[in-house]
Amino acid sequence: MFIIKRVVSMNGEGFRRVFEDYHELVLHVAYDLLQDHERAQAVCEDVFVAFYEEMERVEEERIKGWMLENAQKMAAQADGRNIDEV
Repeated sequence: MFIIKRVVSMNGEGFRRVFEDYHELVLHVAYDLLQDHERAQAVCEDVFVAFYEEMERVEEERIKGWMLENAQKMAAQADGRNIDEV
């Protein structure tokens, strides 16, 4: 989680709020698919790094959907599956 902590401190309160609101949800979605806490943590980190890069283009009411969609997609990719297989 080192990268996430660094990103949170770089962007301030908006990103911090999103992280606090959705971290557990993203981790849960990734763990459900991967059944491995360490790999789920890595996916969670990737999701939040991707969000950091895209956050200016994600409408506030779409953040939860964006998080869920990307957590599923990235966890499936980490597991060597296509998102359609999930």
